[in-house]
This record gives sequence, structure tokens and C-alpha cells, in this order.
Amino acid sequence: MNTWLAPSLIAALSSMIVMSLIYIYLYYQEREETLKFFLIAWIYFVIRLSVRFLYIFIPQYQLLLDIISATSLLNSLWLCLGVYSLIGGKLNKAIPKIIFYSPVVLLIIFGLIQIQQIENIIVFFISGSLYILSGIQLIFYKKSKLKLFNIIGINYILWGLHKYDYPLFYDSIRFAPIGYLLAALFSFIAALSILILYYELQKKAFHKNETRLSGICQHS
Repeated sequence: MNTWLAPSLIAALSSMIVMSLIYIYLYYQEREETLKFFLIAWIYFVIRLSVRFLYIFIPQYQLLLDIISATSLLNSLWLCLGVYSLIGGKLNKAIPKIIFYSPVVLLIIFGLIQIQQIENIIVFFISGSLYILSGIQLIFYKKSKLKLFNIIGINYILWGLHKYDYPLFYDSIRFAPIGYLLAALFSFIAALSILILYYELQKKAFHKNETRLSGICQHS
């Protein structure tokens, strides 16, 4: 057994449980769609880390690996939706619904893939690419001059690149613990900075509306 893997997963899991609880509280206060997308993404990330921790002790169950693959992909999809919503993108209402009801389908598909390495390559190539795409969207977002967009975008790109190495090192005694600590760092930076950015954008929108209303009152 990899003696350093469990502590690394516990550290990553602890930080993301805290962030998920914060997102749950804020979502039920605000009821904003953007927060909902990110909340679902972090919940899937917590499930993925929890199942990976469980797999350390019962590695004979292939289903656990399929759950890890499915939750990794779902986490990436919901984060991508969250970023798109954050920058003001208009989503077809069917897309979140399709993703919401897709876990069972994904588990069936992954269950049919008999070679774990192939499954890992497919899942983490797609997942990493979604993160990089989200990061690029944030960096090149032109409607705001907030530097936080660049910080979050760079973090997403680095996280996406890190996901590409998962098929190589996920079971490595030496590198797997480091990989999960890096994932914990990237995820914590993303979760915290997105919250800050979200409220900065809300504050700017409020001031813009306040200025517009003030102008209307002055001319009436």
C-alpha cells in the first residue's frame, strides 16, 4: 500500500469539503445558476476523492475505478458550465439537464471498457482539455479588466495540464501522492478565487445599475 497516498487524499478531501459547504451555504442564500454549476462540480470532486480513498482499502472492485472516471468527467463538465455562465454565456437549458442525468450512462460506458489505462486516457484527456478550454475563456474574456480572470485562467490551464499526467502516475507510489496534493492546491485556488470573482462581478453590476438609476432620477 502507498503509505503517503491516504494522507494526501485526506488533505485534498478536507479542503474541498470545506469549500463545498461554503458553496452550499452561498447557493441557498443567492440561488444563482452560476453558483449551482460550481457547487455540483465541487460535490462531484468530493465524491471522486472519497471513492479514490476507499479504493486504497478495497482495490478489488472495478466499479470504484469507473465511479472515479465518471465523477472526474462530470466534475470537469460542470466546472466548464460554471465558467461559461460566469462570463455571461447563454446556455441551452437542455445541456445542464443532459449532464445531470448522465452519470448512469457514463458508468455503463466505462463498465464496458475493460482496459483501465484506455479508460483513464480517454477520461483525463477530455477532462484536462475542458479545464484548459475554460482557462483560455477566462484569460481572453474582454468585458472585464479584473486581473483575477487571468489568475483563475492560468490556474485552470495548469490544472488541465496536470490532469493529462493522471493515466501515467495515478497508481505510482512516488508520484500519486504529489499529484493529489497538486490537485488539492489547484482546486482550492479555483474554488476560492471563483467565489471572489463572482462577488466582484456582482458588486460591479450593482454599482452599474445604481449609476443608471441615479441618472434616470436626475433626468426625471
